[in-house]
Amino acid sequence: MGDVPYGYRVAALAVFATAVVGVDLLRTRGRSTRLPEYGVLLLAGLMGAAYGVLNDWITSSISSDYFALGKGIARGGTLQRDAMILGGQAGFSAGVIVGAVWLYVAAKRHDAVPMHRAMLILRVAWLPLLLAGVFAVLLPATVGALDTRGFREALADRLSASQIDRFLLVWWAHLGAYTGGIAGAVIGAMRLWQRRPGD
Repeated sequence: MGDVPYGYRVAALAVFATAVVGVDLLRTRGRSTRLPEYGVLLLAGLMGAAYGVLNDWITSSISSDYFALGKGIARGGTLQRDAMILGGQAGFSAGVIVGAVWLYVAAKRHDAVPMHRAMLILRVAWLPLLLAGVFAVLLPATVGALDTRGFREALADRLSASQIDRFLLVWWAHLGAYTGGIAGAVIGAMRLWQRRPGD
């Protein structure tokens, strides 16, 4: 699956989702019960992608070495663009996963999520983005000099001390983004669970 281009995988997902919505429209005679759910998934994916692009645009400008050595992106004039593409892909996937979990939490039994409950999901959609951003700044600012993984020793013969410092800052920024994003997803799920209709 790793050798299938990401764009093809997204296109296949879009075709599948469109087919499911089409079948649902035929089954319900034009009153789709699943359309709000696919809208939530698409918007969650796009929000995650936007965050991923922004995050990797900023962090790749701080340390291109992090992406070249840590992510395997080729050095050169397209490194920042490639980092942003990678961030957008990762963010889109994460957003869709979080959206799917939230849809499951918000649903009553196995029923479709109606429009008003889909709107509740969108009201907590900012949580992972906000907390990812906060932790992406907070961790480098507070513990950015800590080298818990031994990067300084491992990279001493390849990078200067200042390059390693920037590498560490970006590593902590990414760890903070993951931590904050997961925390926001969990808090959002808890809020949706509290508002879940009775079974």
